[in-house]
Amino acid sequence: MRVLEVGSGGYNAGLTSLAFGPDGILATADANGSTYPWNTTTGSIVATLNDPSNPAGSNSSTPDVLSVAFGPDDTFATGDLNGNTYLWRITSGQS
Repeated sequence: MRVLEVGSGGYNAGLTSLAFGPDGILATADANGSTYPWNTTTGSIVATLNDPSNPAGSNSSTPDVLSVAFGPDDTFATGDLNGNTYLWRITSGQS
């Protein structure tokens, strides 16, 4: 068993959701509206994915990401408090 310290590396917002996916990926979502796919083999964050309607550094309020779910390929979906759903491709970090 490997323990990932999700409170390290600048990741300090409240964890709101997590999901295990294919190929050793764990996706976590936080109260700041960001999602982080993790490589569970290395323990490193693969990418930082921010809500496209509220890019990092904007002055607008970013909604909590409430749920994360993986698809059958290298995609996963996130849902936020405003009712938005985004489909992400893990390999590119694009929504």
